[in-house]
Amino acid sequence: MTRVPPMDDPPPDDACRNCGTPLRGAFCHACGQKRFIDADRRLGHLIGEGFRELSAVDGKLWRSLRMLLFRPGLASREYLDGRRVRYYSPIGLFVLANVLYFFAPALSDFNLAFADQVPGRIALQAQDPAHPFPPARREYLRHSGGQVHSRWTAPFVEGLVARRHANDPSYDVRRLASDYDREAGNVGKTLMIAHVPVIALVLALVYVRKRRYFAEHFVVALHLFAFVLLFVQIVFWPLHWLSDHTSVDLSIARIPIVLAVAGSLLGYILVACRTAYRTGWPAAVAGLLGVLGGLFVANVVVYRALQFLVTLWLV
Repeated sequence: MTRVPPMDDPPPDDACRNCGTPLRGAFCHACGQKRFIDADRRLGHLIGEGFRELSAVDGKLWRSLRMLLFRPGLASREYLDGRRVRYYSPIGLFVLANVLYFFAPALSDFNLAFADQVPGRIALQAQDPAHPFPPARREYLRHSGGQVHSRWTAPFVEGLVARRHANDPSYDVRRLASDYDREAGNVGKTLMIAHVPVIALVLALVYVRKRRYFAEHFVVALHLFAFVLLFVQIVFWPLHWLSDHTSVDLSIARIPIVLAVAGSLLGYILVACRTAYRTGWPAAVAGLLGVLGGLFVANVVVYRALQFLVTLWLV
């Protein structure tokens, strides 16, 4: 093992100042530190070093974001091929997209209200008399069985209300619904990553002949879902803002807008599957269908149940 020299016994000029290994060039082959020279003692070097570190991080981030947004599947392809040092990590990109999404207004499909999570009979008990549901909504709720998880969670909700009512006679379903709706948005945003392992599992099944590790499919799923979160913020929120805060009437162009948005998203996933897995168009179409199926199952079966139970636990 190489001896690290004590602080009062600096290595010779031809040895690394960090680990003491004899140098063969400008950088130490053992620890990677640059050869130390007298100019490195100056203030200008210190400031320049700081700017270089910042630009290196920013360079990785912006390079990765540009690739993620405009070159479908290439970020995953580079990672799977082992070219990783120039790019932000897949987990880092997903966390960034999730943090940005966390501070954005909640998207309804990823943030179901209490009345949409429970069977209709419970939802009708939760309606505010001052703001009753529209007639069509009430008629729908009379026959609604709730979500996939409702057959197991509905008895839990009724038991929770009964226990709290025993301690506080004023507590009812309406109050639970109010508490739930206040917390559900933030809980839902925190649990977005629940979609990723389901998508990764579907990709592993679709591309089983590629003989990839599950972690590699997980990377592709992270990149795809990070794009979805960014796409929502880049496309959907401006459209919502235009509709709510300006006189622009988007209803006349609703069908072209829906087709353009859906086509962009589906096209991205299709090309991403083809690029990431280096496959032909038929297999890319299979990947697209798999991702869409995975998103549906993850959202309807896994995510909604988790959001509901975790939110109830918090309130």
